[in-house]
Amino acid sequence: PRASAEIRAKAVEMKANGYTARFIAEALGVSVNSVFNWLRWAREGRGAGLADKAPERSSALGDVERRELASLIESTTPEEHGFPFHLWTREIVADVIEQRFGVRFTPRWAGRILRDLGLSPQRPKYRSDRQGPEAVERWRTETFPA
Repeated sequence: PRASAEIRAKAVEMKANGYTARFIAEALGVSVNSVFNWLRWAREGRGAGLADKAPERSSALGDVERRELASLIESTTPEEHGFPFHLWTREIVADVIEQRFGVRFTPRWAGRILRDLGLSPQRPKYRSDRQGPEAVERWRTETFPA
């Protein structure tokens, strides 16, 4: 398992106090390679490498593009973009992003973008186009309760 930021900071402190990398590794229960990496990061001023959370990466899609994508998904259907399907899928969203913004995402990553936009997977309600409202009401009030 990855060592915590506290362990990494302790390793840097121990080295500053004159301990060897091998001693630090044994004392903290980590590999010597890890200790050398942490010490190098500290020397190079890469404090983010010693922190628990990895630094945020900037997305290939900015806020403006994300808002445009959300608006596009909410106001159009895939058919309007040349797809032979009426429902949005992650694959279709990834293709639309590539067509519209020139950035290729995997369907899985497109799903993450959708989630970040507050859009969740939905299933259509399947209803027969031949069902009669009177028959449905009769089934709901008489047949089903019985």
